[in-house]
Amino acid sequence: MKLRAVFALGLVVGCVSDDGDGGDDDTGPICGNTVCEAGESSLSCPSDCSAATCSPMNPSSCGGETICINQQCVPAFGRNYVFTVTNGTFTQNDETGATWDAAGGLPDPFVVLTINGAAYMTTANQDTLTPSWNFATPPVLIPGGSVVLIEAYDEDLTVDDLGWACQANPLTADFLRGGGLSCSGTGPLAAARVNVAVRPN
Repeated sequence: MKLRAVFALGLVVGCVSDDGDGGDDDTGPICGNTVCEAGESSLSCPSDCSAATCSPMNPSSCGGETICINQQCVPAFGRNYVFTVTNGTFTQNDETGATWDAAGGLPDPFVVLTINGAAYMTTANQDTLTPSWNFATPPVLIPGGSVVLIEAYDEDLTVDDLGWACQANPLTADFLRGGGLSCSGTGPLAAARVNVAVRPN
């Protein structure tokens, strides 16, 4: 199964300054001298380097393990996020080529979103190929190394059918910066997908 971030990756731009003396300084950067030197950043030495100005609408304006909040690149992990299962697309038939329901009916899609072992489940949309859930989790603390699992199901009377699943292990800052995840199937289910929006809280 494929898990794709809905954004474009960008370059990481470092903070470099010239002290104007023309000589080489072999001592390396000195944090606290009010000069943002090569090798320093707003994360490693905030007293010398102001945080990079960024835009949440441009995910590539921050890099590494950072995310843009209030026009500043700040650490992406160790903070709360809200995950919203927005909508999706199911194929007419399941991966075996059979209809989702035994009587030939359309699927009744729902999603289970598991974040670091805690499961959150949407309600089922009845008889549709284009479900819309707009289901938001409460704020969830996301430390580094977090694991996110997205599972798309068809609700049935006895046993629910798993359509497809995707896992981000570990969840990267790229996904958090991009503001969303897209989980799509493979093979006969390649056109099927579930979209999940992510925002810091």
